[in-house]
Amino acid sequence: RPPPAKGDKPVFAPLTGLSPSDTSSDVTRTPGDVQRSRSTSLSQSTPGVSVASLVALAEDARQARMGLGPPRTWRGAYESPPSVRAPGQPLTTEDVCHEIIIPRTRKGRVAFVDVVDRVDVGTATHFISHAWSTPFEGLVAALVAARLGDTARVWLDLLVEPQGAPLRMPREWWTGAFLARMRSIGHVVLVLDRWDAPALLTRAWCLWEMLAAQHVSAQVTVALPPGQRGALVRALTDDFDSVTMAVASASLASASTSRPEDKHAILAA
Repeated sequence: RPPPAKGDKPVFAPLTGLSPSDTSSDVTRTPGDVQRSRSTSLSQSTPGVSVASLVALAEDARQARMGLGPPRTWRGAYESPPSVRAPGQPLTTEDVCHEIIIPRTRKGRVAFVDVVDRVDVGTATHFISHAWSTPFEGLVAALVAARLGDTARVWLDLLVEPQGAPLRMPREWWTGAFLARMRSIGHVVLVLDRWDAPALLTRAWCLWEMLAAQHVSAQVTVALPPGQRGALVRALTDDFDSVTMAVASASLASASTSRPEDKHAILAA
């Protein structure tokens, strides 16, 4: 996605130094805020939310798209002057984070999972990997189409990590926490916005999540919005070479991040 990519990420050690995404703002989280957030404690089961709660959030995003979005000042130096979402333009995951999630979670001091109805929260069964530049409604449509089941609880960084400010922890915490989380969930869902040029394959952190899934031997499922699913089936039948090219085009060397130091850290790992 355009800046910011998957947000501020700490530098990590080779391979195992992967980190969940977070976004930056002018809110500073205190140790007390972190301790009060159920989603930041590895001593508890990894939390996830129901697909039904995502459907409700997607409806909020659909309604919000009717109005003018706020200036994307959170992008800071990466975009000057800040862009503005036009009326009628679908909210991306990034937009949902800043227009909906942060205002509902004490300016991002706690996670969405901490304020959502308890019936929609449980131990995560699916880890969701996607590009934040893609429309949030499309993400949810893809997860609904994937038929994960009524008991599924998805780990989506936007919803289970506090989004108000980057969480700065020692490198060792990140290198153990991310892989431990993915391993405990055991099932990774790669959400593509489109089959022929998926944004996920252009984001360095998403490619790292794919590598992490292989590293922990997680089950992997690919999800697409309904319209794209049909197009992919037709391509598999009529133009298989185009499918091969779409996948083969993925390259960590050419993949992007919002911060140059993040890309340097990934390539050095």
